[in-house]
Amino acid sequence: MRTSRPPVIAEWILHRFGPMPETEAIAGDLIEQYQQGRSRWWYWREVVVAIFRGTWFEVRQDSGLLLIAIAMSWILNLAWHSVITPFENSLIDRYVFGPPGSPDIRLSTAFATFLIEAPLAIATGWTAARLARRCRIPAVFGMAGSLLVVGAWNVWKNTQIAWAADSLGRYFTFVWPFLLPIPLLTVLVLFGGGLLTGSPKRSIRT
Repeated sequence: MRTSRPPVIAEWILHRFGPMPETEAIAGDLIEQYQQGRSRWWYWREVVVAIFRGTWFEVRQDSGLLLIAIAMSWILNLAWHSVITPFENSLIDRYVFGPPGSPDIRLSTAFATFLIEAPLAIATGWTAARLARRCRIPAVFGMAGSLLVVGAWNVWKNTQIAWAADSLGRYFTFVWPFLLPIPLLTVLVLFGGGLLTGSPKRSIRT
């Protein structure tokens, strides 16, 4: 029997995102089997399966609450953008300088967008977690994933002219600074929902 610990990242992911009440028992069982000779790939696979099964169980148990939490988080998101976005565009136009189309102005615009929308990302994750309660993990993941997809879609939609006018390589060079804030904001949604902090997975309950 080997005494080495299982993959640290996989172990952290299991403890952080394993939503089922039996997470600690499953973690202990996986460590025991890993020390008896199971491979690292096997450990990673079992972690993914355990998280998927637990998340699916929570979705089935509280699907109505899950949909309400995601819907209310989206309402918050849309309300923010209806009020803040005009001011955001005005601030960027006023304070972000550089010749049109240069890499510097694109990066500056992306950085300004990230700073302005960071509080919204955190508030969105927090709202989904507070409202979902017993299905906090799938609610926050669902909100983060949907924001990631919608953000990427908006960037693609708003840059179709460049796509039509130029090659794929130059199009990517033009677009990537605008894509940069999207994964960063997605991480902040997870952080706001408590999935990347030291908060217990089930600290929000009735």
